Amino acid sequence: MYFCNGSSGHGTQHAIAIGKSISELIAFQQYKTFNLVRFSFDRLFSNQTVNEVNCF
Repeated sequence: MYFCNGSSGHGTQHAIAIGKSISELIAFQQYKTFNLVRFSFDRLFSNQTVNEVNCF
């Protein structure tokens, strides 16, 4: 199962990159263009956090 959610108001800006990444994950079982491994759903089970560095 694949999830592509949580884009909030910037969803239209992120839609192309998200679509490309998910299509690569389905076709090749890995990301080729953008490395999104750190945002994997599995990180929720390992208690890893992703710190935002660009928000003020």
